[in-house]
Amino acid sequence: MEKGNTGSFTAGKRKKPRASGRKYGMNNKVILVTGGTGSFGQKFTEIVLKEHNPKAIRIYSRGELLQHEMRRKFDDDPRLRFFIGDVRDRERIYAAMNRMGIVFHAVSFKKVLRA
Repeated sequence: MEKGNTGSFTAGKRKKPRASGRKYGMNNKVILVTGGTGSFGQKFTEIVLKEHNPKAIRIYSRGELLQHEMRRKFDDDPRLRFFIGDVRDRERIYAAMNRMGIVFHAVSFKKVLRA
């Protein structure tokens, strides 16, 4: 393949992705992150708070201790709100999703098999 014929290159130069809140629509939005205290949720929250200007990020998870630790990690940022709940609880998840601009579903259920 020649440089000019690939989706990654234009006129011999690589296209740079434009990372702005406007492109991804996260500025001034209320964002819900289910499973927000997990590794993905915490990194996602860190990036969004640093690179965008969300109105609020709601962290929805089952772990009260993990939520407490995350609140401390982010210096009790006023844009963060924490909700205890399980995604299998339909009423609770619907209540948490009320008036959301964006929802990131980052929940994972781990099953450890024993020998």
